[in-house]
Amino acid sequence: MKNQEVNVTKIENDIAKYSKIIEKNPSKHQAYDLKGRALMQINRLEESLECYNEAIKLESGNKIYLAQRAKLYGLTGQADKAF
Repeated sequence: MKNQEVNVTKIENDIAKYSKIIEKNPSKHQAYDLKGRALMQINRLEESLECYNEAIKLESGNKIYLAQRAKLYGLTGQADKAF
């Protein structure tokens, strides 16, 4: 159990770090990707989806971002929006 707590704390610290990067440079699509991945790891799927929507606004042709968003749509019961 302790390892899980440490891992969640690390992920939450990473999320805070990516949030600061986004705050300083909102056009940094990579930070939205990293934050979205971290949020997904701790099952904060709606927030992760928001990150991928922002990343796609900035880098619309990025197939990885599009695939991650499609996966999140499926996980959140919005599969009809995936494609």
